[in-house]
Amino acid sequence: MKTRREILQKRVMEYKQARKKEKGEILGEVQKITGYNRKYAIALITKLGKTISAIMDGKPDHQTV
Repeated sequence: MKTRREILQKRVMEYKQARKKEKGEILGEVQKITGYNRKYAIALITKLGKTISAIMDGKPDHQTV
C-alpha cells in the first residue's frame, strides 16, 4: 500500500482543477483510503497544492532564509 503522502500528492493537481462536486468525490476517496478526517484532508491537499504550485512557478520556499 502506498503511503498517505503519496496518495495525497497523486490527487492534488486533480483536486485543484476540479469543480465543487468533483472535489467532494476526491475528498471522499482520500478520506476512505487514508482514514483522515475530511477537514484535515482538505488542509493537507491545500497546503501541498500551494507547495507544488510554488515549485512549478520557480518561486523560492518562503521558509528558507
